[in-house]
Amino acid sequence: CASVPVNVAAGSISGSIPTFPSGGSVVITVTATAPASGQLVNTVTITPPSGLFDPDLTNNTSSVTTNVGTPANVVDLAVTKVGTATVATSGLITYVIDVVNAGPSAANGATFVDALPSAVAAFTWTCTATGGAACPAAAGSVIAPSSTLTQTIATFPMNGRLRYVVTGVAPNTAMKLTNTATVTAPVGLTESDLSNNT
Repeated sequence: CASVPVNVAAGSISGSIPTFPSGGSVVITVTATAPASGQLVNTVTITPPSGLFDPDLTNNTSSVTTNVGTPANVVDLAVTKVGTATVATSGLITYVIDVVNAGPSAANGATFVDALPSAVAAFTWTCTATGGAACPAAAGSVIAPSSTLTQTIATFPMNGRLRYVVTGVAPNTAMKLTNTATVTAPVGLTESDLSNNT
């Protein structure tokens, strides 16, 4: 990312994010040439700056295992989501959802489902794609009580990524809202890691 200086040394990449507001995200893409065979593990960690408290440290580290020489018809689909943790009644809620295919096969026909909280009257969403993937549509809306965003991703190659930004207005009474997103591989493909599909 041009605005985030990074340091590369001894096989590690590190850096400091100078501007990181609530709901913000940074994407850093690392590309390398795989060896002839073996298993590669890549672990990334984010640490809050001094003086700030992180109430949930369980999601500050993420790892990806790459099996070199994996047979065809295998995919590793993943969903990551960040969203508004606390909001005033009738305030704006924003969810940022990344749907990624780590391969090695294309996952054309994968299904993405976002079960949005039905207490919110309506959501609007946008989709942008990178890495050769294609959004089923550029934008749309979801109206309660049918508060589910369902998409079939027709073009989803290895290293493809779809980013959904979903926004809505919180109810006018205090309550807890839960939003769960899931991606499912199409028929004929084997998921190598189901733990990151939701």
